[in-house]
Amino acid sequence: GLSLFGVGEWVGGWWCWSGSLGGMDTTSLFTAALQLPDPWRVSGVEFRDEEDGRRELHIAIGFAAGSRFPCPEPGCGEAACPVHDARERVWRHLNFFQYKAFIHAGVPRVTCPAHGVHAVPVPWARPGSGFTLLFEAMVVELAKSQPVADIAEQVGEHDTRLWRFIRHYVDEARLYEDYTGVEAIGIDETSRKGHRYITVVADLVERNVICVVPGKDSTTIKRFARDFMDHNGDPDRVRLVTCDMSLGFAKGIRERLPNAARIIDKFHVIKHANEAVDKVRKQEARGNALLKRTKYLWLRNESNLTGLQLETKRSLQRRRLKTGRACQMRETLQDIYDTQRRSSRGRDGPQASVLVDDALPTRTHERVRPPDTPPLAGHPRLLRPPLHQRDPRRTQQRHPERQDPSPRIQEHGILQHHDLPDLRQTRPQHRHHLTDPPTPNSER
Repeated sequence: GLSLFGVGEWVGGWWCWSGSLGGMDTTSLFTAALQLPDPWRVSGVEFRDEEDGRRELHIAIGFAAGSRFPCPEPGCGEAACPVHDARERVWRHLNFFQYKAFIHAGVPRVTCPAHGVHAVPVPWARPGSGFTLLFEAMVVELAKSQPVADIAEQVGEHDTRLWRFIRHYVDEARLYEDYTGVEAIGIDETSRKGHRYITVVADLVERNVICVVPGKDSTTIKRFARDFMDHNGDPDRVRLVTCDMSLGFAKGIRERLPNAARIIDKFHVIKHANEAVDKVRKQEARGNALLKRTKYLWLRNESNLTGLQLETKRSLQRRRLKTGRACQMRETLQDIYDTQRRSSRGRDGPQASVLVDDALPTRTHERVRPPDTPPLAGHPRLLRPPLHQRDPRRTQQRHPERQDPSPRIQEHGILQHHDLPDLRQTRPQHRHHLTDPPTPNSER
């Protein structure tokens, strides 16, 4: 019968091609397509039906009798070793149109006078792999944007086989990673099944994952610091770490990243605020039936509520409930983040991080009498307003460095975003605390 490349026939249940195309026979054509070097050549192309009704393309590769190969041992100068024997191997190749393709070859073992008998590496696959280099390259490229389980289903292979060579290339690529100059990192943990956690560390400037380690305790930071130093990173130069409120992370950061300021990311702050609001609602609902089945009225943003839900929430807030006050605190916290984001985007970029001074007190729940002199009075940008503006017995006066003062907030003092030091997610040459004198670069 006719085939794409010439004439073929069924032989023992296999479809065998013969003939030529443009002066080139089928085996020469596939040899050129696979770019096989001498003495390798395609010796046969067979197309057969499987038991489940699928068709597969099988390509046989061999070498001429009497061929010699160089010794595979590194540094050996023997270039013409005789063939000792050959062992049959099969590799999965890229699909031929919609059909699976496989390469069959007898891998020769050569006899070297200095090193003995060794297998010769083939030019189309890695040693020990069951896939060709082109097939592995395709899967690795797809793995950048798709789950490996989905890729395995597409190519008709088990995901365990794909993971083997993906890990090989990832480990090989990480040997060339250089983390010199990384100063701002983000740490977060995740789990898929049960309590099997992994911790992901990312470079906040380049937005690249730089390390993935098992666990979520202080030893996780220890393993990261060791891997970080193996790739020319300096833990003493890390000045900013964003993470959740994990005590294990806090301990690991103190021990392994001594110069880093720890900042709780927005997601976890709002998450804890939502949990506090719901806790207040549950306690108050025991004595107030109106709060039952209103959980998501308080946890959702008002933009996500329907008209009836929003009207119900407003009605409950007018009753001066503790839940309503807790919800207002949560919304105020969100407004602080939104105001900071809009101000940062309008001034210098999409987002700018704010570094809180390391010397701030950790026990904020205790009432501490303020000193007579503000601790940052000598700083040109004050975290707290002057005393005459914080005195409730006086009328608000104009700040000497501000032309349009905002209305004074009772009992809390004025705190505007431009009053805080500007620390963007970049890599400055030096780290500046709030107590350091300002520099021209930090005043942009």
